[in-house]
Amino acid sequence: FEFPSGKKLDKNFTIYDQDDSTAVIKAAVKKLNLDDKIYAPKYIKTIISNAKNKMQDANSFSTFARDFKSQQIAKVFDEYENSLNNNNAIDFDDMLMLAVKLLEKCPEVREKYFSRFQHIMVDEFQDTNKAQFDLVQMLYTNLSDKHMENRSLCVVGDVDQSIYSWRGADIRNILEF
Repeated sequence: FEFPSGKKLDKNFTIYDQDDSTAVIKAAVKKLNLDDKIYAPKYIKTIISNAKNKMQDANSFSTFARDFKSQQIAKVFDEYENSLNNNNAIDFDDMLMLAVKLLEKCPEVREKYFSRFQHIMVDEFQDTNKAQFDLVQMLYTNLSDKHMENRSLCVVGDVDQSIYSWRGADIRNILEF
């Protein structure tokens, strides 16, 4: 699979866990000579995770970085992504983002999974983020809108129990369903 930046992911890739990701961010903060008290690696990891859950890679994140601190975080994000790519690695947020991008860019893959899943159920829908919402939408609808009569999508959720907005969950997903 090729990233939007043009870099490729080999089939023997590694998935970095939270500790691996934080270590890479810590190294990026150090490499950029930033104060790790102001640019705490766990804080930056949360920002990067939230960006990826909104389907933003390092490049698109940097276009929205208006103030100095956000611009520095964008540099860390870019270093982080370069390190992942150089080590043939992804993080957990990439798994979801890359799945959505794959379904967007490869109609034959999207059609395969559209055909495979006739009934889709999503629990805790009030806590879905943009990437999760996009994934469900792509699995439920195909590009030609054919064969929709034998399909079902069921979502379960409670707007009063939405607890993951800090992690990118968008309550509008259930309110506008």
